[in-house]
Amino acid sequence: SCVSPVNCQWTSYGDWSECDGCTKTQTRRRTVLNYGQYGGSPCSGQCISRSLVCNGDQDCEEDGSDEQRCEEMKKCDKDQIPPKAELTGAGFDILKGKVRNNVINTKSFGGQCRIVFSGDHRYFYRLTQSLQKYTFQVKIKNDFSYEFYNSTWSYNKHTSDSKRSSHDGNYDHISDIALNNEKSHQLMIIRNEVEVAQFINSPPEFLTLSEVFWKDLSLLPVTYEYGAYRKLIESYGTHFIKEGSLGGLYKHVFYMDSEKMNQKGRPSISYNMLL
Repeated sequence: SCVSPVNCQWTSYGDWSECDGCTKTQTRRRTVLNYGQYGGSPCSGQCISRSLVCNGDQDCEEDGSDEQRCEEMKKCDKDQIPPKAELTGAGFDILKGKVRNNVINTKSFGGQCRIVFSGDHRYFYRLTQSLQKYTFQVKIKNDFSYEFYNSTWSYNKHTSDSKRSSHDGNYDHISDIALNNEKSHQLMIIRNEVEVAQFINSPPEFLTLSEVFWKDLSLLPVTYEYGAYRKLIESYGTHFIKEGSLGGLYKHVFYMDSEKMNQKGRPSISYNMLL
């Protein structure tokens, strides 16, 4: 039998709330009467500006329903965001010092066509609505750290012990850089942090919540329940990021053949680099 599509239907809006003294705004709500089924129009769950409909951008973060059934589209000629720009919307747990899931929508452009150029990539990228500024500038701290080991075995033991004690998994095992487990190598590890880009997020009034975050917020009980609110904080943290930098760990691993050093009286050095 043929099943007819069922379109999403909403109830009427309720009364306006009292004016919020902080944001100077009022809100009103409505609920879903019938959910979209069998190919019918889905319920987006969140309102967006009419100017964002059929503009070529996926402003409805998850389903892109704002770009469906469009007869004409106005597009920006760039749609690729800067590398790793999605990380700028992450939440941060200040109590544990950990980065959490995204709380800011880093996919919507807000109908704007702001472009930034990367000299390294020789490419123009488009800034999302959540980004006020994004610059490509390499910065290296002048504080290299050095570690010395008499053998690959001692390095493996040190990293294994450190990993067990820290539980953060940020240490590399020597096998990851294609060294064997013989004791005839001496190693020197050089580390440094490298910034490749800096960013500033837009002011709070111009930020939109990520879809998964506001959905989880809407599921919170009206009255305080410790377990539910704790779970939310564990998933999304306590704060959002205002500004920061993107980069990584620069690491050189020099390893020297001890036998050849003894035979020739000078070091025989090879190295691997990790970034």
